[in-house]
Amino acid sequence: MKEVLSTARNITLAVNGDRILPIVEAVITVTEPHFRADGSGAVERYRVPETLRFASAPDGLRLIAKDLELWADEADEAAEKAVAGEMKLPEKEPTDQ
Repeated sequence: MKEVLSTARNITLAVNGDRILPIVEAVITVTEPHFRADGSGAVERYRVPETLRFASAPDGLRLIAKDLELWADEADEAAEKAVAGEMKLPEKEPTDQ
């Protein structure tokens, strides 16, 4: 699974007649673990960074931010319910011996 390494942004102001339109370029750099055998036969773990760039109007970013905040709240709530014993966790499947 990819993990967020860093975020950045660039802001551009586009002129359209007498209007100024703000455009945000969002930059998200992620990494994901990869594995390979080294010369001695040991497994080596390394990460390869990837960068996702996209442009959006400020309102588009606000919609994304709302979703991210909702997901974070849902994750916190799920963890609290699990700790309090209010959430039924899946039972383990019996393994064939």
